Amino acid sequence: MNRLIGIILITLATLAHADPYAVYKANPWSGKPAPTIIIAHGCDGLGRNPHYGNEARKFNAWGWNAIIVDSFGPRGVSTDCELPKKVKYGDRKDDVLATAEWAFEQSWHKGPMAVVSYSHGGTTALHVANDPGNDLIKVALAYYPTCGKIGLEGDPYRFANPRVPTLVFHGAEDQWTRGGPCQVTLGERSNRPELYTLSMYPGATHAFDMPFPDRYSHGHPMRYCADCTRDADTKIHKALNESITNPIPANPRVDKR
Repeated sequence: MNRLIGIILITLATLAHADPYAVYKANPWSGKPAPTIIIAHGCDGLGRNPHYGNEARKFNAWGWNAIIVDSFGPRGVSTDCELPKKVKYGDRKDDVLATAEWAFEQSWHKGPMAVVSYSHGGTTALHVANDPGNDLIKVALAYYPTCGKIGLEGDPYRFANPRVPTLVFHGAEDQWTRGGPCQVTLGERSNRPELYTLSMYPGATHAFDMPFPDRYSHGHPMRYCADCTRDADTKIHKALNESITNPIPANPRVDKR
């Protein structure tokens, strides 16, 4: 008997509207309401990479619903790993917030919400964390985001005002999105640096958490780092648990259920 709480794959109909276009159940429901985490994929989209489904099942085992948001398919995009970007981070931020609004109304959700994201999606999580209209996402988790010019889309202080605890995980040897700028962007340029936690892993590359053979993507090396992944999992698990036991009081959305 599959005991997983359930994964929902949501495809949004529009760029910024709250209603989901379609819902696909990947695992059976437990029937018990639970907190929900929203997963934002990387530039490879959902068609090629099983990692996002594996991550969703991990969060299920931790007691969280998992929603995987497809930000590319509804826009006619399969991948978005080259410049110029076809899908803007701001649009993806709106996708996440729209999904949160939808999930908040569902009977299977109760408790806090979080967002976890990877690369292209990782930068999206930083936008979510800094959005003044966000009152549902309580924790943002970003794997190897772009914190430099591309990620900021021209504004060097776009990420200066985080509203929720934000954990960022980066490889010191990441040659694609590069972690160095995150140290500046999330530190000295931030008005709330205490809300950022940056874990920089020596020797780790882009996509260090994906357990695949060593490879190159778009000219950039990718190697799995089991120790880095375990450390990130430990920190994420703790942050998610703390969001349940010590919810953030600022701008709460009242759950009357």
